[in-house]
Parts: sequence; C-alpha cells; structure tokens
Amino acid sequence: CLILTTIVLNGQAPPTPPCQDNPLVQKLDFWLGDWEVYVADTLSAYSKITKAEGNCTLHEDYQTTRGYAGRSMNYFDPADSLYKQVWVDNFNGLIRFRELRAEPGYLLMEAIGTPQPLRMDYRLDTLTGYVTQTMEQSQDNGASWVNVFHGEYRPRINVPATAEALLAASSQYHDPNKVWPNWQAELQVEEPRLQNPGRSTQVVINNALSVFRMERAYGENLLGFNVTPAGCTFSLNGNTELDQETMFQHRLNCSRARNYRSFYRFLYGLPMILDEMSWEAMSLPALTSLRDQQMIMLELSITDAPFASRWILYFDPISYQLKALEYFPETGLGDLLILEDEFEKGGIKLHRSRHWYEQGSYQGSDIGF
Repeated sequence: CLILTTIVLNGQAPPTPPCQDNPLVQKLDFWLGDWEVYVADTLSAYSKITKAEGNCTLHEDYQTTRGYAGRSMNYFDPADSLYKQVWVDNFNGLIRFRELRAEPGYLLMEAIGTPQPLRMDYRLDTLTGYVTQTMEQSQDNGASWVNVFHGEYRPRINVPATAEALLAASSQYHDPNKVWPNWQAELQVEEPRLQNPGRSTQVVINNALSVFRMERAYGENLLGFNVTPAGCTFSLNGNTELDQETMFQHRLNCSRARNYRSFYRFLYGLPMILDEMSWEAMSLPALTSLRDQQMIMLELSITDAPFASRWILYFDPISYQLKALEYFPETGLGDLLILEDEFEKGGIKLHRSRHWYEQGSYQGSDIGF
C-alpha cells in the first residue's frame, strides 16, 4: 500500500488493478445485484451490492424498512489468502469477518474478536437466483449454535410505468444492438403435434429484403412457400412447376404463405416487431403470477396479429425477457404459449421452445435451432 501511495502522490499512473479476472476476489460475486431482503417471507430491507476499487472490493449498502442501516466492504486479503468483510452500521457497530470455507455459490465466514462466537454464510439458490444470508451465534464456545438472522435476498423488481417502457426494456434484452429491421436468419423448427408428430419446418427470414421462405414436411411431402415483394411462389418436393389442381390439393396459395410469414415473424420477432405494427395497451404493466412464477404482464390489442387481436405478454420481472404469450380468439378460451430456454441467432436472443396449450389442453412443443 505504501508503494502504491507513493506512486500516486508522485503523479505516476498506478499499475492496472489485478482483480478483474482473479477468482480469489470473486468468491462473493454471486451476491452482486439490487435486492429486496425478506425475513420469514416479510419484506425487511433493501440491499444493493456493487463492485469498487477496480473490482477488488465488493460493497453492500443495506437499509431496513425500520431505520436500521449499514454497509459492508468485502475483499480478498493477500496476506493470508482469505476473503474478509468489514461491517459498520448506523448504531456505531463494527464487525470483522474472515473466510472459513468457500465453494461456488457458497461462502462461510466467522466473526473476529466478538464476545461470543458468531458465524455467517451466504448461499446461492441456483433455481430461484435468490441468495440467503444466515447468521448464527454460540453461547458455549461453538458446541451449539442459535440462528440470529436468516434473510433471503430476492432481486428487486422494477415494473416499468408504461407499456412503451416495458416493451423498450424487453427489446433491449432480446435485441441489444437493434438488428431486427435488417435481421436475416435461417431457423430449423421441430413442431410435433399430437395429431401430426413428425412435423418439421425450415424458415428463412430476411427483413432487409422483405423475403420469407419456408419448407415444411407433411408426411412424405415437402411443401415450399416463398414470399417476396414481387409475390408468392411454391414448390412440392422441390418441384416448382405445379398445376392448379396440385396447388389446390396441397393448399399452396399466397394467403396461406403470407399467414405463415406473419406467424413466424411475429413469434420470433416479439417484442421488436411491435414497432412495425399498430397496437394499443389495454392495461398498464403489472405484477402477476403465471404457473407459480412471478411475471410482469401487459395486455395489448394488436392490429393484424396472427390468431387474434387481443394478446397478453408475460415478461421476466428482472431481465424483461419475454416468457409467455396468451391470445384470445373471438370464440373459445385463451390459448397459452410458454416460452423456455434461449439461443442467439443473428444477434437476437430467441426462445428455443414453445409449449402450446390450446383452450387449456396441451398440444405439443416447438423446438427451434
């Protein structure tokens, strides 16, 4: 420290901090984030965990709902190769901790110099993304321990105030470089249905040239649809010289081709494609629960959307990733699409799987790659 201070005081540039990619200083990085802290399922505090000092330290700012507040600085000490914490609060309390055991997603520490033994651990729940902090104290020099604090850190949810703000946040997640207007991609989609288990489709979308191509396997036949600004063309098992009877028999027509174009561009283009469409918000963004998962929901009336004009979009409350869709035809119940997994294509984050529930009944799952 004296050497570094001397360098800075002499006006020399200090060396590059060595912590950027050092796993020894990253033992508690799973705690980074903006959190709500729950004790016994009751909101108790707010906590923000950030990095500082060239990523060499990790800071917590902690504020309870009842006025208690504190801060901690967490760091790796090269003197003894242990991870440590210094905690101070607004009651002039100060506690120092040092590492006892560290594993990926887990850190156990003990207090230094307290009248009674005190230990604390942080544990990441990989299923929920929550982090738990547990503190235990011993009155018999470590023979037994009593829980004195157990908090669950849950990501702090910020619900955008308007439909426009929510859709912009989701578009930023899915299309961070705004490539959708000129997006070009080729997708292979397995689309089995209970009545047609072998259905498979190849789709080419070229937004820059307004071109859409699709080939779908129906049993032993391969049907091709091609839509360009100049019109529509078709193929059957690779043959483009088709008579009217054959085209009628296999429903090879421009209306169907354009419906397919609308369908695939809409489902893979959400929410970015809404910039091209006329829509009206039927509700403000609001928290809801869908299949036991917390979501932000938004109801829209979308002109020229496939299947129906009334849609409900469900978003991850932290990342704003699109997680589910529900549409309501004029007749019948709403149909639900659960979106899972993710892959990147041409700079856009797409859902890999769509699980279809038509009027509450499972119909099949689409898998794209």
